[in-house]
Amino acid sequence: MREVPYFRDKEMDDSSLKSIVNLMSVKMFPAGEPVTEFDEIGDSFYYVLSGELFKTVPSNLDKYFEIKEKIAKIQSELDKIKKVLRGMNVDKEAYEKRKYEKLN
Repeated sequence: MREVPYFRDKEMDDSSLKSIVNLMSVKMFPAGEPVTEFDEIGDSFYYVLSGELFKTVPSNLDKYFEIKEKIAKIQSELDKIKKVLRGMNVDKEAYEKRKYEKLN
């Protein structure tokens, strides 16, 4: 592990490195099988013992990010609408309560 630049640059002691190694597990991937997908949120750290990896980036990358940005804007607008609707529901409940109190 000390040969891996990431760990070498951290200047970790033997105990720390041993703790990390103890948390590791072996995963085997058939040739050509993706290890991760493009733009996927990572939750793993891979150390390749043998074989090789290559990356594939979508050819229409500009379109991909354009669509992703549009989705983020739509989600933001939906969040605003949800807040308004929640407020309207509270107002309706308060109105109904006042209306009931006036009748009694």
